[in-house]
Amino acid sequence: MKGDSARRLKRIQVLAKIFRFLCLLGMAGLLAVAIMTVFKPGEVRGGIGEFRVEELKPEYVWLKRPIVLLLLAIPGTFVWLAYRLFGLYGRGVVFSEANVRYIKWLGYWMITASLISIPIQLLQLLEIGGARHFKFSIDGYLLGGVLVLLLARIMEQGRELQEEQNLTV
Repeated sequence: MKGDSARRLKRIQVLAKIFRFLCLLGMAGLLAVAIMTVFKPGEVRGGIGEFRVEELKPEYVWLKRPIVLLLLAIPGTFVWLAYRLFGLYGRGVVFSEANVRYIKWLGYWMITASLISIPIQLLQLLEIGGARHFKFSIDGYLLGGVLVLLLARIMEQGRELQEEQNLTV
């Protein structure tokens, strides 16, 4: 049984290192877009929901950089938290307080990413064009965040059970 556990842990470590590398690539991509935003804001495209940065009225073009950097901070923070979590898994730390903490932060961040779209939709008032579409919806980020928080709670209970078991003779 010991050999089975060691093989499982090794698989977890290998997968975690692969995902950690993918997170690193994601951070590099986000950093490249952030650098492009700073030096060439006219080239930036994107937005969230119905809001599009490239459709800002000319008098509000100066807001392009801060808005895009704010929008990049959302996936950037998520990728950073995942990078840290996979770092723990890569070192073989599967059930620890730090793991639970990162998983909880990922859940909170998913919920925040969902809710931040509401005030960002108000930026449509600064866009060229007449049609404005404001909507509030329960999306995958909100539901996923709640699910991740539930899983973090279950993992926390499992960690506490494991600690109790380790103390039992």
